[in-house]
Amino acid sequence: MQLTAEEYCLSDPRVARLLAGSPLRELSGRFRARMASAQSLERAWETAEAEGLSLWRTAREAASTTSSEDRTLYWTRLSLTAYLRRSYAAPFPVGHHDRERLIALVERASRGMSELSFHSAPDVRHLLISGFDPFRLDAAADHSNPSGAAALALDGQHIECGGRRAQVRAVIFPVRFRDFDRGLVETTFRPFLTPRLDGTAAVDLLMTISQNNTPGYDIERWAGRRRTLEARDNKGDYGAHTTTRGTSQIVPLGPTAGEREFEQTSLPVLAMLQAESLLGTDTLRENTSRLPEQGGPAVRGSGGNYLSNEVFYRAASLERTTRQVGALTRESIPVGHLHVPLMEPPHTWSDDAAYAERRHQIAGHVGTIVRAALSGL
Repeated sequence: MQLTAEEYCLSDPRVARLLAGSPLRELSGRFRARMASAQSLERAWETAEAEGLSLWRTAREAASTTSSEDRTLYWTRLSLTAYLRRSYAAPFPVGHHDRERLIALVERASRGMSELSFHSAPDVRHLLISGFDPFRLDAAADHSNPSGAAALALDGQHIECGGRRAQVRAVIFPVRFRDFDRGLVETTFRPFLTPRLDGTAAVDLLMTISQNNTPGYDIERWAGRRRTLEARDNKGDYGAHTTTRGTSQIVPLGPTAGEREFEQTSLPVLAMLQAESLLGTDTLRENTSRLPEQGGPAVRGSGGNYLSNEVFYRAASLERTTRQVGALTRESIPVGHLHVPLMEPPHTWSDDAAYAERRHQIAGHVGTIVRAALSGL
């Protein structure tokens, strides 16, 4: 199997420097050894999932104690999938689809998706958040994505605000159009939105998070149901899965998405805005572009028409369409999107420490905003 565009970037010297000093480095060697010792395909599947989960947990522990580092998780995951794609030689037959399943197991587990569940007392709220992988790798392979860093830092944390308590769980999505078209967002979130026998759901709030293209924090009001063809994803694909030059066209999302032109945030915005005074010099606003009033198809949401808009649209549409499933119904659940400040590539900063400090600060600010949202539930 050929390496993907993301996996080819493993040869970049900046990636090698990141991994050289990472606590995750030894996991790659252990993964190879344990996969090589698997004596059956079933055992290989178990090993791939277990090692992917170990990668997630190790990265989460490091993020909670150091500088909320997301890049080494991303690149270590790619080193595992590249090994499965090109180098894994087992003592039993491994076909193309078998390798694809092994890779999918590593991907899902190392993104926090395979262990995604809540374990807390009845009076503790459940908050589910998501971030994204690093992107814009063609400009700087050592780019971080503070939304992913925040997800790592907050996953599993118990928080309090306004007399309310909550447990936070998090996942990190890939920056790949194909994964979204295959229903990854819906597959991940649906179990937590489907009504239960008592009329509740497994979560009390769902907040998707991504990196902004501006310096501030934005709570997006609107998500639109079309995506741009101008921007590539991490595989080098445009929104229609081509590698040809982008166009100004827009395309509707796939059949797993809803049919409304726009979805609107239902997050407790007023409560969240109260957190601005705790963010130092950073700003926090609701991005209130009045897009539906312009008429016509939704060519973008208030936060643009890339995957950040799409994850918001898919999550909000899923929440709305799962309020009734068969004979079961539930109340609405707050869903929406938070954009965190843009972080320029590391080489534009004075030093690595300043870059890490800013990423850690943003992760902390996201925690502050999430606690403010809890107070508004």
